[in-house]
Amino acid sequence: MFSIYRFFDSAFHAADFLEGRIRVSTLEACRGYEDPRRGDKGEGTWTYKSGDIKGAADNPAVRYVAERIGVKVEGVGGAKTELSISNNTAHTKMTDAFVLCFTMNNTAGFASGTFGEHGVRVIHPQTLFQRITKEIQKSHSLSYSGMGRVEYKERLQVSLQSDPRHIAFIKTPDQYADQVEFRMLWVPQANKKISPFFVSCGRIQTFAEKA
Repeated sequence: MFSIYRFFDSAFHAADFLEGRIRVSTLEACRGYEDPRRGDKGEGTWTYKSGDIKGAADNPAVRYVAERIGVKVEGVGGAKTELSISNNTAHTKMTDAFVLCFTMNNTAGFASGTFGEHGVRVIHPQTLFQRITKEIQKSHSLSYSGMGRVEYKERLQVSLQSDPRHIAFIKTPDQYADQVEFRMLWVPQANKKISPFFVSCGRIQTFAEKA
């Protein structure tokens, strides 16, 4: 079992968190933070570059590339129909979603100055995730919910490279890798404006404590 950590500017906010009053943010809010250590303008974005590929419309590799640049190949001929794709680029930006960010880095001095000196350790992340999900679902139908470690790599996929597990769990390594981030994500079904808000999920001190 692993633990995750969240840090706060004040002891009051840390205590509030342990009481189960938890502020859930959004990707759009994270994109807007001026401090580059706290925010990331590229949250939930992805770039795909096709490279050059040519072949029959029923060729799985050709179909893979075509679909990622937005070309529908369903119903397009068969083995005799040939497609040629050259140097296309597609940019993806997720619609807004709810997010709650933690770190797995609890080394001395890591959070002070940027995230705060008052830490909370969550010993059972899955239990917290389930509680928050239940509260969010009272007001929002969800198309996706998940949690996990953030993967640090460029937000770029080329040609036949494999898909990322979810673009909201990808961050560039240059500024963020030392954060060893772990996040929880909830994507609403309806594409409408959302804002950060507080959920009340009951005291969590049976599986969380001051760090």
